[in-house]
Amino acid sequence: MAILPSGEGVTYAKIQDVNRLRYAVPNAITMASLVLGILAIQDAFGGQYAASAYLIVFASVVDTFDGLAARLLHATSPFGKYLDTLCDAVTVGVAPGVLVYAVYFKDWAAGGLIAAGWTAAVLARLAYFQATEARDRLYFIGLPSPPAADILVGFVLLSSRVWHHYPYPWLVFALMVVLSFLMLSKIRVEKGAFFTPERIVRTWRGRAFLLALVFTAVLPWAAPFVVFSTMLILVIARELLIRVRRSGDRAAARIGEVNSVAADD
Repeated sequence: MAILPSGEGVTYAKIQDVNRLRYAVPNAITMASLVLGILAIQDAFGGQYAASAYLIVFASVVDTFDGLAARLLHATSPFGKYLDTLCDAVTVGVAPGVLVYAVYFKDWAAGGLIAAGWTAAVLARLAYFQATEARDRLYFIGLPSPPAADILVGFVLLSSRVWHHYPYPWLVFALMVVLSFLMLSKIRVEKGAFFTPERIVRTWRGRAFLLALVFTAVLPWAAPFVVFSTMLILVIARELLIRVRRSGDRAAARIGEVNSVAADD
């Protein structure tokens, strides 16, 4: 085995330490989101429902920074991707399921199954994401699980501030069903790569993003539900408009073909 001179050995060791630190930063951020998710579960069991909801939202926000840090530091790795998926399973899968069970479905005969259904839907979404993430650089296929969880727990926050209790369990159940369907659907949702400085300034999506930040700063208790629900409505409206246009184009093409055949006859 070749032995490096002492000076070169020290330099090589320093480079290795820097590389390890570079990869450790995004993974540490991912683990921080996991810790927040676990704390949210503990608060849900302890009856601190609003605090639990805030922790879940904060965990989903922190989770966005691990990918950003990995790209900035050129520290993406298969280990980091799998770790992120496993942590998401807890923070936006298990934790919201436990929270809505404790708040809305604890007295229902099938309450445990309903809560478990949310977690199962998120796990299916995460597996679906792993299979489809490379298809498009700018768009997710299907609604990502973090904003879906933010909408769900955002309703808990909204209820705690507006009504000071937690009404409408059937509405929450319907919301869980719709969000679960959208997580496994074919709708396209912008990835973080879409929001470059130029796009933020020059596109309506970017301006809406800036407006959402302002709204969050003013009304943090209402922002998760209002902001992400609005985003979801805009995404669905865009997809419906695209499908209507495609149907119109196909109908126009068929009419053109019929007219062409009639003219030839």
